[in-house]
Parts: sequence; structure tokens; C-alpha cells
Amino acid sequence: MLCWEKSSTFGVQSIDIDPIPCYGTTHADYFYGEIPCVRCLTKEEINSAYEENTGHLIVSEFKRMKKDVMAVPAVLCKNHGSFSWGKDAKEAVHNAVILEEVAKMAYRTELIHPHMRPEYYADLYRRYQSYVKQYGEKKIFKIACGPGTNVSDPNYNWTEVLMKNAGAYMDGLSLHYYTTPSDDWNHKGSATDFTREEYEVTLRKALFMETLLAGHGAVMDKYDPEKRVALVVDEWGTWYDVEPGTNPGFLYQQNTMRDAMVAALTLNLFNKHADRVRMANIAQTVNVLQAVVLTDGAKMVLTPTYHVFDLYKVHQGSTLLHSSVSCGCDEASGLPLVQESASRAADGSLSTTLCNPSASEAVEMETVVTGCEMELAEALVLAGEIHAHNDFETGSPVQIQALAGVAVAHEGGNTVLRFTLPPCSAARLTLR
Repeated sequence: MLCWEKSSTFGVQSIDIDPIPCYGTTHADYFYGEIPCVRCLTKEEINSAYEENTGHLIVSEFKRMKKDVMAVPAVLCKNHGSFSWGKDAKEAVHNAVILEEVAKMAYRTELIHPHMRPEYYADLYRRYQSYVKQYGEKKIFKIACGPGTNVSDPNYNWTEVLMKNAGAYMDGLSLHYYTTPSDDWNHKGSATDFTREEYEVTLRKALFMETLLAGHGAVMDKYDPEKRVALVVDEWGTWYDVEPGTNPGFLYQQNTMRDAMVAALTLNLFNKHADRVRMANIAQTVNVLQAVVLTDGAKMVLTPTYHVFDLYKVHQGSTLLHSSVSCGCDEASGLPLVQESASRAADGSLSTTLCNPSASEAVEMETVVTGCEMELAEALVLAGEIHAHNDFETGSPVQIQALAGVAVAHEGGNTVLRFTLPPCSAARLTLR
């Protein structure tokens, strides 16, 4: 059952109304894409049965625009008003309230957009943060909006101006970066049906995170050499087209070993930049985008990305150690043959996480831990064909396994590990 909620009609003869663009997550949470504005009713449609004809107009326009009425549960009718709907009256009213709020957000965004230079935003931030007072013992952590970024424009100037003019008044600066195989936002590509070239493009784009962390970090170091201000990567992950047959507004997508490689590469980078990156949030946890868990009613599967997080959790609360690899990059794909990070836990154990992003080539590894003799406590690996994934029909073929064939030697006071890192894999080795 669909229930409608109609706003007051406009008391004007003529008014031009554009669709409401998506300018924020509140809009995206409730409406997939822009909220359309349909044409005026004709004189004949008004005089015959304008309420019924309004409904016919909305239905026909949504069919013409190929929009899902449940993914975009609202519309503007030119020279008339707004309509919203839902599965019951309560949801219809709720969507009407959300429509009003996102319209206000869009209006204010359009109002300030021509003036939104970083200097202007820095002044706004300083103004409003002054009213956020500290009450009680729990410290308020103030985070400023960071730069808009993409592979063609890291937008270092935004960070430069904000750190110069407002850095003393913030505790963190946000950074968003999503990985998409395609540059066409309306056709980002399939989560499961992709070519090897698309696989490699996705991983190269994921590695652009290194450029962002190093570049923005260098600007922040200029004004904050003590690294007091955190770089907060509060949205990252892969973004593809939604799964066929699902509500496009829910952003549901499957998760393959390609996504596991994105997670492994990215988490290694976060670990290596832990002096500045002190918060990082994958988008999102359950069912949405690069989720770690997928559910269907009472059923649940753990994604390849989940297993990477499980492997890498050993770094949490540990101390970053200097590490490097010398095997270089694959010339054909432009991807590193191996990427790594390492840390020491409070109990003295040492762990390294490694990623081999190659779709088909294994890498023979020799890992040297200098200045100490330790024993292998655990060696684990997540590996699979690039399209491999877990789902409700076939189960969970993608699982963490023991990494076989790890040889340990003590040479000249150093610990040497020799093993083979499979293609498309993430591994963790722990020494004690």
C-alpha cells in the first residue's frame, strides 16, 4: 500500500523549480539521486480531475525517467507543491519531513556555493567552533570539513588554507575518498562482473590514497609539526553499481577478492601513516557499499573485506615499525608486487601484513627481521581468484587459511622468513 503526503500548494502564478540535487548523506539515505520536478498540469487536466491527473502525471514521469518510486519516494510538481509517499501513512509523513529538510539543505548549499572558498569556510569554522564549549570531563573532538579530492585534483590548497587559518581550533580534518573503476558516476561498473583490466584500474585508484595521505599530511606538517591535528579518513572504500534487482537507494553491492585487495592495500597505508591518520571509517559496515557483512533476513555472510580486517586487527593498539620491500612494481599493471606494514604489540610480538595484488603471479618472499631472533607464532593468508566472493547460495568459499611452507632461519642475529605469497592475497605473519 502506498500512502501520499501532499504539501501546501504554492500561492503564485508561475515558479521555476529545478530538481533537488543530492548534496549530502541525509539526502542520499532517503532519496536515490535527485528529487525530480515534473511539469505543470495542463488547463484541461486541472479542470477535469486535477488530483487524479496529478497522480497520473507523477507515475508517467517516473516511468519516463526510469526512476524507482520506492527509491525516490517524493516529487516536486511545478506550480503546485510536493508529494511524498511510503508503505504506510507514517512513512509518507516521515518522507515529507525529510524532503523539507533536504530542500533546505540544498537551498543553503546553493546559497553559499559561489562563496565557498577555503578562506570563507575557515572563517565559518572558527565562528561556529567558538560556541562548541567544553562541558564535563569528556573532551569534544572538533573535526573540520576536509578537501574534495579525486585522482585529478587532490586539492591541497584547501588543507593549506584551513591549517593556516583554523588549524589551531580543530582536532581533526576530514578526508573522503572512494574507489570506483569507472570515471562515469552513473555507470561505475559491476561489483562482480569485471575484467582483469578493471580489476587493476580499481587497485591503482585505491593506491591513490597514498598520494592523498602523503600530500595532505605534508601540508599539515607545515602548520602542525607536532601532529596534534588528526587526518580523519571518515569515508573510504569501493563504490560500484548496485546489485540488479535491489533498491538503488540502499547502495547494496556484493564484495569480492578485488575489494579485499583494496582493503588490504588501504589498511597498510593507514598503518604506515598512523602518526597522522588516527581515524578511518570504511563505508559501510553492513549491506551498503564495501560492507564487511551481508545479510538477508536471518542469513548472514562475512565478506572478503571482513577477513582482511580480521587479519589486520593485530595492528590496533600496537606500535608502527619501519618496514620496506625491494621487489618493485609489475610493469604491465603498474601495481606493487608486494605491499606491507609492520607493528609490535604490547606483549612484544611482531606482526607484518602483506598484500600481493597480482591477479595471477605468486611472489617468492624473503623477509628479514633485523637485530633479533624470533620464532614464527602464526602465518595466515586470504587468497582467491579475483572474482571470488561469499554469498547466500554458495556459502563462504573465501576464508582465511594457514599459510603453508614458511621456513624460519636465524642468520647473523636476524630472523629470516622464506615463503610464497599467492596471487590476489593478503597475509599476516606473527613472530614471538
